[in-house]
Amino acid sequence: MNSDHFQGLTSESRRKFGLVALASTATIGLVAIGARASGLDLTTAVEYVKKAGGRVGIAAGNYVLERPLIIEGENFELFCEGIVTISYIGNATSPLKLVNCRNVSISGLKVSGNKKTLTLISIEKSKRVILSSIEVRSYMQTGIQILESEDCVISGCTFNDALIDTRWKMPFATDVVVLGGRNKAIKIEAGIHRSGGGYGIAVRTNSFGEKSIDHIILNNDINGYNSYGIMLYRNGSSRPDSDQEITGVSIIDNKISNISGARSASPEKPEVKDFGAGIYVQGAEDTLIERNYIDNTNIDTTSQLLA
Repeated sequence: MNSDHFQGLTSESRRKFGLVALASTATIGLVAIGARASGLDLTTAVEYVKKAGGRVGIAAGNYVLERPLIIEGENFELFCEGIVTISYIGNATSPLKLVNCRNVSISGLKVSGNKKTLTLISIEKSKRVILSSIEVRSYMQTGIQILESEDCVISGCTFNDALIDTRWKMPFATDVVVLGGRNKAIKIEAGIHRSGGGYGIAVRTNSFGEKSIDHIILNNDINGYNSYGIMLYRNGSSRPDSDQEITGVSIIDNKISNISGARSASPEKPEVKDFGAGIYVQGAEDTLIERNYIDNTNIDTTSQLLA
């Protein structure tokens, strides 16, 4: 699956597959996902790989999404031919979703949300998805979330500009979260975390029967957060009947700095500041924590739990 895959195509075919230069800005979408389409753009490439797979380049340009872009399919790679910027201006909570994907790689995108964007990129019910060198910015709750997925990799991604949560008057967001259902063997590596949110990376279970196992959190640079740098959190860990599980997570060679603890657990009790750890583990079992560098944490913590 390389550039030779497209040799011999007519100029019309190459335009159809989105492999020509794109002028300035386009508003993109397909009827199936409810956005407006004009010209030769990202959705053409997405629609092609859904049907045929292969390795497809996205033409350089600034793309504006008004409604979510849902990517499905298997055995394909989407990469950027130059700078590809996606700006979301709609109201939905997750503007870019990968759903039921298998053996999929996406690299090089720059994706930004708005004040109504809760989660920017969501990987759902997928296996062997790789997101690499993605720049993520402007989100309320989550930059990238992984739900009910297996053997996925988030590699070399950059996170900026977590947005203010009106409840706390400061950011609350998590850059990367593994959350919900059953997740296995997720690798989060070599990220540059500078969003200034609440959490850099989190693995959570919240409800009965949820399981999250055998993840690797490796060589990330996390700097400037108000709650935790890395968090493993099994909700209701004191209740043996909760049937939740976080096991076999490895946290290795991460650099974690300036985790202030400035945000309170409850907006109704702003004086109680009980966050601020570089790495926080609750209810997780068989966890390996090795060779992590942690500096300047708990700056504003008032609770003796983490003091």
